[in-house]
Amino acid sequence: MRSDTKIWRAGGLTGDEIARLREALLARRRQLMGGVEALTEEASRLGSDGSHADADTGDLGSDASEQDLCLNLLEGRRGELQEIDRALERMAEGAYGSCEECGASIPASRLEAIPHASLCLACRMREESDA
Repeated sequence: MRSDTKIWRAGGLTGDEIARLREALLARRRQLMGGVEALTEEASRLGSDGSHADADTGDLGSDASEQDLCLNLLEGRRGELQEIDRALERMAEGAYGSCEECGASIPASRLEAIPHASLCLACRMREESDA
């Protein structure tokens, strides 16, 4: 028997389920990291002062709008990266698959859809209605 049985059985999930979800989290993390790098470069390019010396006001407004979009996308991706990192930490702690709010098991179907989910559906809905 594995010494990490507790970790792999957290939230009522099997070891195979946890391993598959961990791989999904890591794959999504790699994908997001590439996107973050590209968005950071694009936002930096759009925000550089010297590149717009001959641009008209419309071009500058368009670039500012594009930069805002890049920064908003970047913020969302960084937030998802934090959620993924927290899910990986919860796996290591043996708490993955349990709702951080009420402690109930998060159904495997929810984790398959959103591997970084930290709340059961009831708590998530309650959180959204409070916001």
